Amino acid sequence: YYPRHKVNAGLRVFLAKKFSINVTGHWVDKTKQLLLAGQVHQSVTVQPYFLMNARFGYRFLNKNAELSLSVHNVFDDRHYEFPTTKETGAESLPNHLGRRITLSMRYKF
Repeated sequence: YYPRHKVNAGLRVFLAKKFSINVTGHWVDKTKQLLLAGQVHQSVTVQPYFLMNARFGYRFLNKNAELSLSVHNVFDDRHYEFPTTKETGAESLPNHLGRRITLSMRYKF
């Protein structure tokens, strides 16, 4: 099953020709999922959640290179995007998705 509603919004601002800031928000409605475990079929609800992501970029070398820092899930909302291990009994599935920070560099040839 898929969420009935999803909302995404974002804002990108360039500062002083070298810096950029991106902020995005994502809201996902509750989802019902059907779990199949052998002969057992179970319907499980994944609760709605909201994510805010941010990205800070610095362009240099005549705007051909960019160094950026991205933060996914800024507020570290411990939400679920699929059924929990308690509901599924599957120990291999992670319980929640937390904050993730990445640093990247891009260069245009």
